[in-house]
Amino acid sequence: DAAPEITLATPATPAVGTDFWMPVYLDTDGVATSGVEVVIRYDPGVLQVIDQDAGMEGIQILGGSLYTSNDVNQAFQDQGIIWFSSLNTNGTTFTGSGTLASIPFHASGAISQTSVSLSYSPNWTTDSNVLAPGITLDQLTAVTDATFAVSGTPERATPDVTITAEYDAYHKQLVTLTATADDPYQMVEGVQFWVYFDDAWSFLQYDNDPYDGWEYEWNTNGVSDQV
Repeated sequence: DAAPEITLATPATPAVGTDFWMPVYLDTDGVATSGVEVVIRYDPGVLQVIDQDAGMEGIQILGGSLYTSNDVNQAFQDQGIIWFSSLNTNGTTFTGSGTLASIPFHASGAISQTSVSLSYSPNWTTDSNVLAPGITLDQLTAVTDATFAVSGTPERATPDVTITAEYDAYHKQLVTLTATADDPYQMVEGVQFWVYFDDAWSFLQYDNDPYDGWEYEWNTNGVSDQV
């Protein structure tokens, strides 16, 4: 079966204060396509997008010429999100491989590992996807993210996370565990709750909903009395 793929080119280790390009490659693997949409995430504490069109409102990346029209082109710097879409408006299709777009980044913070990633779920059309004429299903089958280090100073500020239990939790079956997670760039996507008992760490839950706070109610039924 044909397998269209989108790849983010991994750069050599950039240094803080330098600029570099990250091409976004498309390979349709023989599928005749009418358009592509990408949703790309990056850490704004490490990278900043350099605007490529001063005449337009907001921040734009550099669109390619695989399709006739670049319909959406916007970088949301505070959130670390790039939304870009390109399509054919004249009824033609594109088959083959090439550069869909190029992202101009400025390295602003050092870190041992950071990722620029494509939001992608198979058969979803609300994230990164590839369109084919007359077909409603997403044709995209795989994405390749870019993971690399940024060297130099200053270093990226790290998130501060603490997890606490109820002060009076002794001899209670349900113990509420609460986490506070603070990141100046608002990049905390979730908190994992682990507890140490019976001489081992046990995973309880991953909370990825920041809007109601980071919290987990742990049912200790069956756990023997211990620290």
